[in-house]
Amino acid sequence: SMAHRHNWPLKVAALSRDEAVSALLLCTQQGFKTVCVETDTAGLRSPPVALEDSDLTSPGLVLVFGAEDAGIPHEVAESCDEFVSIRTAVRGSLNVSHAVAVVLYERSRQVGKGRLHG
Repeated sequence: SMAHRHNWPLKVAALSRDEAVSALLLCTQQGFKTVCVETDTAGLRSPPVALEDSDLTSPGLVLVFGAEDAGIPHEVAESCDEFVSIRTAVRGSLNVSHAVAVVLYERSRQVGKGRLHG
């Protein structure tokens, strides 16, 4: 994969709702920043931060994406530290692979500007 070829520490996992909640709790306890990429916070918090206004420079970053049709389960979203949204021209969702690509590009852009936190 591209991540392997460039030695990027990228891990992808498809987890059940309960596994995802447990994993996010463990990641938070280990000091990772957990970010839910979603168009709506479903009343959990104030509206999500626009992707271009977010800070994705944390070296320990867990990005959570949901299925295009159902989004991220409420219990999983509730376990995330922050919410980020990708602006689109019309209301709706992106294909999850496209959303991942856009978010990883934005992280790369931010880190490239020297904004990486320690």
